[in-house]
Amino acid sequence: MMFGQRLAATASGQAAAELGDLPEWNLADLYSGMEAPELKRDIARAASDAIAFEVRWKGTLAAEAERGAGGRLGEALKAYEALEELIGRIVSYAGLVYAGNTA
Repeated sequence: MMFGQRLAATASGQAAAELGDLPEWNLADLYSGMEAPELKRDIARAASDAIAFEVRWKGTLAAEAERGAGGRLGEALKAYEALEELIGRIVSYAGLVYAGNTA
């Protein structure tokens, strides 16, 4: 790669017009809209689950790892993965809405 080389051209008004109407993502499989009760519920649940995870596991994971058979690390990982999946859904939706609004 050469420094200073232009890697992409900016879109001109004519080029954008030639594309016509672009399709829009259907995000209904995630949430029905930014004000959806399910989205608000999941955000609240993610916040409370994160606090509960911290309260339960903060400062204990090393000790659990030293216990026979890994102690309760499996329980911690299961809780963490559930929280990560929920937050991932929320962040995916927000990111796709943002990308759709800036395209």
